[in-house]
Amino acid sequence: MRSPMGGLADNGQAEQVGLRTGDSILLVNQEDIADLASLWRRVWTSGSAGAEVRLRLQRDATTMSLTVRSGDWAKFLKAPKLH
Repeated sequence: MRSPMGGLADNGQAEQVGLRTGDSILLVNQEDIADLASLWRRVWTSGSAGAEVRLRLQRDATTMSLTVRSGDWAKFLKAPKLH
């Protein structure tokens, strides 16, 4: 994904392994990432919550690899206010 990450869940798995806002995700499990939708598709097809997801990213002029465990995405969604 050539555009930078827009944000991270506070204290989420990605933040805990060192991913930062502004990092550009290049590969997920060795598959190219074209946009945000393809990033999420690759993460979701990596397995259920807790699966290891290998990321290749660019931060400034440095390319690096990180492994993060996927989280339960439903926990990070904001519930609508009903009252």
